[in-house]
Amino acid sequence: MIFELVREQIQEELQRLDSLSTELAEVLKLKRLNTTFRNRLCADILEDFYLAAENIFKIIAEDIDQSLPSGEQWHKKLLRQMTIETSLRPPLFEREFGNELSDYLKFRHLKRNIYGFMLDWEKMSPLVEKLPQTIKKIKSSVHTFFELLAEMASDKSE
Repeated sequence: MIFELVREQIQEELQRLDSLSTELAEVLKLKRLNTTFRNRLCADILEDFYLAAENIFKIIAEDIDQSLPSGEQWHKKLLRQMTIETSLRPPLFEREFGNELSDYLKFRHLKRNIYGFMLDWEKMSPLVEKLPQTIKKIKSSVHTFFELLAEMASDKSE
């Protein structure tokens, strides 16, 4: 039962990731958009992206691991937790991909601590450019995660 609830909650977040990918494509199509506005819009999408990804991580941590990190560095700890295999579940993704995602976490922290007009396109554009592929990797990781989780459950019931 808990497995289906987790799957459903994560599926909602994956749909949100699809919406963000569509929004980003629309923003990048706008040729006459003021640079500051483009930066602000893209930064908001990047922030929302990490919010959705982190929501997936929190669902897994709370509902499967029964262990959500706490403390000042809890966001980093949660991301790292997703790269670790436990007796209850496989890792959500490899550590290397976790390192890629940490760039989005760092950006979210930066965005929350500067004014929008201070956003630097040169620094954020690599994240913007990689976002569609990063979303695909998350979706693929989640799909594989659920397949492996089902296998683990099947092995335990035998």
